[in-house]
Amino acid sequence: MAMLGKPAVVVVGLAALVLLNGMGPGIADEPPAPKVQFPSGRECAARMTVPEGFEVKCFASEPDVVNPIGIDFDHRGRVWVLECLEYPRKAPPGAKTRDRITILEDTDGDGVADKVTRFAEGLNLATGLAVGYGGVFVGEAPDLVFLEDTDGDDKADRRTVLLTGFGYQDTHETLNSFLWGPDGWLYGCHGVFTHSKVQGIPFNACIWRYRPPHPQVGARGGASSPSPPRGGRGEGVRGKFEVFAEGTSNPWGFDYDENGSGFLTACVIPHLFHMVPGGLYIRQAGQNRNPYAFGQIREICDHVHYFGPTPHGGNKDPRSLNRGGGHAHAGCLIYQGGAYPEEWHGRVFMNNIHGSRINTDILKRNGSTYLGSHGPDFLVANDPNFRAIQLRTGPDGSIYLIDWYDPQICHNTNAAIWDRSHGRVYKVVYKGTPPMPPGDLTKRSTDQLVDLLTHKNSWWWRKALLILQERGDRSVAPRLREMVRKSDDYRHSLRALWALANSGAFDEEFGREALAHANAWVRAWAVRLLGQRDARLSGPTLAELMKRAKDDPSPDVRLQLASSCQRLRLHHEPGVTRNLLQALMLRAEDAHDPVIPLMIWIAYEPEVVDHYEEILTWLVRHAPDQPIVRDQIAPRVLRRLAATGEAKHLEAAVAFLARLSSAPAIAAGLDGLLEALRGRRLEAPASWAVLQKHVSYFADASAIGRRMERLGIHFGDPEAVAFMEREAQNGKAELRLRVEAVQALALARSPSSVGPLTRLATSDTPMELKREALRALAVFDSEQVPAALLAEWPKLPPGLRTEVVGLLSGRRSWAHALLDAMA
Repeated sequence: MAMLGKPAVVVVGLAALVLLNGMGPGIADEPPAPKVQFPSGRECAARMTVPEGFEVKCFASEPDVVNPIGIDFDHRGRVWVLECLEYPRKAPPGAKTRDRITILEDTDGDGVADKVTRFAEGLNLATGLAVGYGGVFVGEAPDLVFLEDTDGDDKADRRTVLLTGFGYQDTHETLNSFLWGPDGWLYGCHGVFTHSKVQGIPFNACIWRYRPPHPQVGARGGASSPSPPRGGRGEGVRGKFEVFAEGTSNPWGFDYDENGSGFLTACVIPHLFHMVPGGLYIRQAGQNRNPYAFGQIREICDHVHYFGPTPHGGNKDPRSLNRGGGHAHAGCLIYQGGAYPEEWHGRVFMNNIHGSRINTDILKRNGSTYLGSHGPDFLVANDPNFRAIQLRTGPDGSIYLIDWYDPQICHNTNAAIWDRSHGRVYKVVYKGTPPMPPGDLTKRSTDQLVDLLTHKNSWWWRKALLILQERGDRSVAPRLREMVRKSDDYRHSLRALWALANSGAFDEEFGREALAHANAWVRAWAVRLLGQRDARLSGPTLAELMKRAKDDPSPDVRLQLASSCQRLRLHHEPGVTRNLLQALMLRAEDAHDPVIPLMIWIAYEPEVVDHYEEILTWLVRHAPDQPIVRDQIAPRVLRRLAATGEAKHLEAAVAFLARLSSAPAIAAGLDGLLEALRGRRLEAPASWAVLQKHVSYFADASAIGRRMERLGIHFGDPEAVAFMEREAQNGKAELRLRVEAVQALALARSPSSVGPLTRLATSDTPMELKREALRALAVFDSEQVPAALLAEWPKLPPGLRTEVVGLLSGRRSWAHALLDAMA
C-alpha cells in the first residue's frame, strides 16, 4: 500500500493501503483508538452498490476477524485470513505480539462463516500469506516463514524460516500479496521505500518470487500428501529466491490471466502494469539496479481512476474529479471464476482505498502487451471507512474480499490512532450461484486432479496445479503431455504444460516439441520454462529457439524469447544469446512495440562492452535498414560504450558512425552518444575528424548537422563553438534552440563565448534567454563578465538585476567589482 507523509509521495500513503497494516509494538501501554459506533458488517454489506443480479454477503466480521491484511483458500475451500494487529510498527523483541491467522468455514453453504479456528497467534507485523505444502507461508519481515500443523488439530506447531533479509523500514511496504504463479513459484510484492537483501540480492520496488524445491518423493512416482518446502523435515534445501521484475511503487496486488500473463496494481503512480519476467518498470522513486537499461517499461492503463478515462497523463478537468475515487490501489484479481456473466470474465478488479470501492479495467491487446481501459466500478461501498485490500476467487466462482475497515486512510506510524476492533470478509455472489464445497482435494487421485485442469473456475484448476506440484507425482506425465498436444482448448494445453513443469516432469525434449505447438501461448511458455530450467540447452533446442526468433508470427513468443535470454546467457557462451537477440532485432514488425525492443536491449547489454567490436561490425550491416537496430539498439550500444569513460570505447563509437551509410542511422547513433556525454568535456577521438568528413558527403545532412555541432561542443571543437554562438544570437531561430545553444556554450567554456553571452544577457532578448545566459556566464573566470554586466546596469530590468547581483557575488573578484560599482 502506499504512504502519505513523504513529500512527493503524497497520496502514496493512500496507496500505502494504510489499511494494509495493523498496529504498533505491543500496544498494551498505548491509548486505544477512539471508540466509534460503526455499522455492522451485515449493515455495510446491505448498503453496498453492485451491478444488477449481484449480492454482497458479510462472510465474517469482528470480533472473528480484525485488521485483515491477507486472504487465501486451502484445498478444502476454507478461507484463511491473516490479521495484522501490530501495524504500524513491529513489536520490539520480548514484547507480546498479536498478529494471527484465522481459518473461516461456511459449513452449511449459506455464504456466511459459522466456524472460526485460530491457526496461529503471536506473529509480528505479518503482511503476506499463502496456503500450500501442508502449511502456510507467511511474510513476517525480516523473514518468510513456513507454519505447519503436524498433528492435524488446525493449530500451527512448527515454524521454519525459509528466507530472511526482508526490510521493514517503511512498515506498509513490506512483503505482501502472496500468490502461487502458474509456474509453481510463490510470488509476492514489495514496496519502494523499504530496502531488502535476500539470498544476497538487494531490492526494493519489485515483484519477487520463491520456488520451493520439488518434493524428493516425486521422483519415485508419487506422494499421497504434500512434502514440506524444505526438502525434508527441518533440514535440506530452502528453495530459490529471485526478483521477477523491478519497479513501480508500493504494489499490493498481483494476479495472472488465463494465458499466464502477470498483472500488478500500484499506488500513487499509474495503477496497472503488465509484468514481464526480467522487466524494468517506471518507479515512484529511486532507480532500477541496471543503470544501463536506458529506458523503463511504462504502465498499460490509458486512464486514472481519480479522474476517469483519459490518455496517459490524466485529465485535469475538475468536473471529472473523483469519478473513480482515488489513486491508491490494493489487490488485483483477473476474474476467471465462471460464475459471473461473461462481460466480467478476464477483467481486472482492484480495490480503490480512497474511493471506498472496487474499480475494474478492461484488458485489450497492444502488440506484445496490453492496454487497460476504464471499466465500470464493480462495487461502491457507500461507506468512507471501507478499506478493501485483497480479493480472491472462491470455489463457487464468487469473489471474496477483505476489508480493513478503519477511518484512517494513509500510513501513519502513530500506533494509537488505528482502530483494532474491526475487520470484515465479504463475498460477492451472482444470483443463482450454487455452493460448490470441494471436499478435501488432497484426497483425490492424481488423475482426478488432472481432470480439474479443465475446470471453468480458476479456483479449481489453480488448486489442482498446486497439489500436483506438492505431490511431484510424475506418473501422469504421459497424460499431461497428450493434453498439451491434443486439447481442443489451448488453455487446457497450457495448464497441462504448467503441471508438467511444476511436478518436475518437464524436460528439454518435450520443451523443444512444445516450441512448435500450434498455439502461440503454449510456444511462449515453452520458451519461458526452458529458460527457467537454468541449464545449458542442446544444439537442437537452440536451433528451434532461433527458428522462433526468426519466424514466429506471435509477439508473445518474441517477447518471451527476449525475456528468457537474460537467463539463457548465464549458461551459454556469449554468442548464443547474442545471435538470438540479433535475430529478434531484425523483426521490423516489433519496431513500435511498447516492450519488445527494450527487453531485447536489457538482455543484450551485458555483452556490449566485452564484445563491442563484433557487435559494432554487425550493427554496421543492419542499422541502415532495420528500424529496431537503427532506432533502439545502436543508440543504446553507443551510449553504453561511452558510459565506460574509456577512450578506446569512445573511439570505437565515433568510428562506427563514420562507417554508416544512412543519415537517419547516424542521427540516431549521435543521439545515443549525446545522451551519454551530457555534461562531459573530453578530448576528441581520432575518429572525430573522420566522421566530420564522412557526413559532409551526404547530400542532405540536415538530420545530423545540429547533432554534429552538439557533439563537437563536447570535444571542444572551435567550429562547433562558433556555430552555437551564432545560433544563440540568431533572433530568427526558435527560442528552444537558442537556449540549447547557450547551454552548449556553458559546457564548452570557450573564452570567445563571453562576449556573445553578455550581449544576450543585457540586450533586448526574451527573459528566459537572458537568465540562461547569466547561468552560462557563471562558469567563465573572466573579468569581462562583471565589467560588461555592470556597464549595462542602468538598462537591466529589476528582476534581472537581482540575478546579476547573485551571479557577481559568486566569485571573489567579481564581488569586488560589484562593491566598487556600488561605491
